[in-house]
Amino acid sequence: MKLLEFWEEISLMPDAVRQLEKLEITEGEYEKLRELFLRDVNLFYEAVKKREDFRLVFLYCFSKMACEVYDRYCEQGISRRVYRDTFYDLTLWCENCYKAYGEYGIAQYDWFCRHLDMSLFRLGRLEFERIPSLWDIQTDEISVHKGDPVISVHIPQGEKLELDACLDSFRQAEQFWKEKQVYLCHSWLLYPGLKEIMKPGSNILQFQTLFHIVAVDFEGREAEERIFGELETDPRNYAEDTSLQRAARKYLLSGEKFGSGLGVWTGGDTADHIHTWIQEHTEELVNTADYIFRHPELSKEEVVSSACLSDYLEEKGFRITKGIAGLQTAFVAEWGTGKPILGFLAEYDALPGLGQEPVCTYQPLKTPGHGCGHNLLGTACAGAACALKERMEKAKLSGTIRVYGCPAEEIIIGKIQMNEAGVFDDLDAAITWHPFDRNRVSYDIWQAQDMKNYKFYGVKAHASKHPELGRSALDAAELMNVGVNYLREHVADDVRIHYTYTNTDGPANIVPDFASTNYFIRSSKRSRTEDASNRVDDCAKGAALMTGTRVEIELVTSNQEMKVNRPLAEAFYQAMTETSLPEYTKEELQFAETITKEAGLINDGNYFGGLEPLEDQPVLLAIGTDVSEVSHTVPTVMLSAATMCKGTPLHHWSAAAQSGMSIGQKGMLYVAECMAKGALGLFEDPKILKEAWRAHQE
Repeated sequence: MKLLEFWEEISLMPDAVRQLEKLEITEGEYEKLRELFLRDVNLFYEAVKKREDFRLVFLYCFSKMACEVYDRYCEQGISRRVYRDTFYDLTLWCENCYKAYGEYGIAQYDWFCRHLDMSLFRLGRLEFERIPSLWDIQTDEISVHKGDPVISVHIPQGEKLELDACLDSFRQAEQFWKEKQVYLCHSWLLYPGLKEIMKPGSNILQFQTLFHIVAVDFEGREAEERIFGELETDPRNYAEDTSLQRAARKYLLSGEKFGSGLGVWTGGDTADHIHTWIQEHTEELVNTADYIFRHPELSKEEVVSSACLSDYLEEKGFRITKGIAGLQTAFVAEWGTGKPILGFLAEYDALPGLGQEPVCTYQPLKTPGHGCGHNLLGTACAGAACALKERMEKAKLSGTIRVYGCPAEEIIIGKIQMNEAGVFDDLDAAITWHPFDRNRVSYDIWQAQDMKNYKFYGVKAHASKHPELGRSALDAAELMNVGVNYLREHVADDVRIHYTYTNTDGPANIVPDFASTNYFIRSSKRSRTEDASNRVDDCAKGAALMTGTRVEIELVTSNQEMKVNRPLAEAFYQAMTETSLPEYTKEELQFAETITKEAGLINDGNYFGGLEPLEDQPVLLAIGTDVSEVSHTVPTVMLSAATMCKGTPLHHWSAAAQSGMSIGQKGMLYVAECMAKGALGLFEDPKILKEAWRAHQE
């Protein structure tokens, strides 16, 4: 990681960055100081303090060292979010330095070794450090001897000490270390005497309830320093500017002293509330997905499917607006008020000709079918929103949740029209997913697409007696297609062109006066799609000229390529790592084995993989979605979940079959939980959205 990128990552003050950029220090000087730091920290401090600008030099050196540690974080699979939050201490120290000395830099530096050796991490509101215990502790629950490995809990300055945020930190810590740990906290905040001077229900007293306080000492005066800002030998000299200061001064004048408490974390309510909600509502979510599966509807005709989801969300307390953006089967479901506003993009349209029983052999139905799993897609978005809503209500978090019912994705119309109507304009982020055969963040460039209709108009005539009077629209359509097929050799590798005849009816002995084709033109870049699309138009015009016919070109819909967002991708990848993958029964594994054989799928016999790592660079896909258009309006993140066994192709009977049974439903429940947790992180940590918008505007 480069220095400027690091300073931006930790939100260092712009004035401090400008001073650091002007700092006169060579790479050789830095290397010598770095070697001193690694050999003897005290020698490093003495060498730096010889400079007048030593505080700024401390900040510069620590920043450079932090950049060098980033690769180790990546190697150990520790998220960028944890890296950023941990080294955000440098920003806090810089702010404290400026307040104390009127200059940017670092005045307190004794902790930084812990950051560099990766023994200390910030996980949410709290910091956690693996250390050998300094105490012998015996309780009914634990036995710890001096030197035993424990996790020391630290409370960084700068934010309110809210109970829910602390509980979330402990939950993150449990997932971070995996194995069971003993968590100890030694702090003035755990001194029992604080109950005498603080109001019941205060954040500090609530924080104390998380711990079993096993010892008290009076070795320091940190409480006085934090309450009054400075130490006095005579308590009568302390300020009385706040009610807390007045109560603390009175407490000291009565002859009492403030100390520190040693607490053992009691394992308070770190329950995974979102997971619990999904588990408790599994049956109704599965029933919803199954109902949409059993009532498949084509694009722009999703009356039953749309009502199913909007009615479900209304029952859960969401406000519903139907028929948005001129689309009869579109809706918005909303809960909450104010910012931030997060929107889940739900889809529910089916595909023509893909009706299929949810069995492992080909058993087609004479209906549309969910060969793209949109029955699961829409239901997971609704479930994620409901689980998130309940968690926000309990945690008293402010903000707005929306679920957008988005019809007609399969014909790339729904979100295009909704986006043009401005329905996404006030979002802070858009969230969605797609059924696949893999579990991952979709850090992908979905293709830019044009869908066009070409209508050829000719002149009817008797095909045998008066062919010279006829002008065949069908000939024109065929010649156009021939031209396009030769064009394929002369377009970029990522360009894809597909077509079908949409109207060629009539007897062979009449020269057809009308024929039409439907074309999809795609690539991973809008400019290349437009170039190929224009050349396809030229083929149509040339064919009309050759046949003496007339052609009308109709642009049905068009979208840009996906705009990926790294901060959101990282935040939701973290949520996916914190969510347990589905476990499959013997019957489900047998289903996967059979459908693999029946459909000729290619896989290695390991039908369901784990969570795939987040790619360093975006991946080019050979498919498109109208979500891409939304991604150019607001920061957007997309996940993928395994709702089908490896090797299952979309728009295929095998995908439809698995979308209607437990394999698909388990993937749906998994990704609903992932999306809800990722979205909760955005409500809890505004910095992520700030970074997402910065990346979006680049």
